[in-house]
Amino acid sequence: GHKFAFKIKPYCSTYTGSYSNRVLVTMKPQAAVLSNVSPVSYNTNKISWKKLSGASGYKVYRKTVSGKWQRLAIVSSNTTSYSDRKAVLGKTYIYTVKPYWKYKNKVQDGSYNTKGLKVTTKLSTPAIKSVSPTGLNLKVTWTKVSGAQGYRVYRKTSKDKSWTRVATIN
Repeated sequence: GHKFAFKIKPYCSTYTGSYSNRVLVTMKPQAAVLSNVSPVSYNTNKISWKKLSGASGYKVYRKTVSGKWQRLAIVSSNTTSYSDRKAVLGKTYIYTVKPYWKYKNKVQDGSYNTKGLKVTTKLSTPAIKSVSPTGLNLKVTWTKVSGAQGYRVYRKTSKDKSWTRVATIN
């Protein structure tokens, strides 16, 4: 919030020139540059940003599409990501980050991206671990997805044009 004025005056060993024009500047902390926001699991979204030199820390905010910004956390200057573990499956959120600086026992917030980054919380994608024959059947195993209430198994042959659901597992 401090104000500064600048002028430049050239010189050499035998001559001093005239002052330049005067420029006034009010110091405003920089805005954090948002890198990415992505769903991690059924109740977690992760937001990332680029580290700002000299920032004392960051304030992480979220809102719904029609809501107001709510602060989720204050994190240290070494942190460049935050995981929101209180997201709701299927809900769309917008995230942003405000850097802050502490100077002489005062806290000055930086600017922030008012549009933020949008994400819809969703289930993670399972990964097939193996498909192995067991007699006349095939056994399919996959990674567990946190928050999933069940799985639908699909298959197709090289001759099929579309996938067919072959099992629903609760």
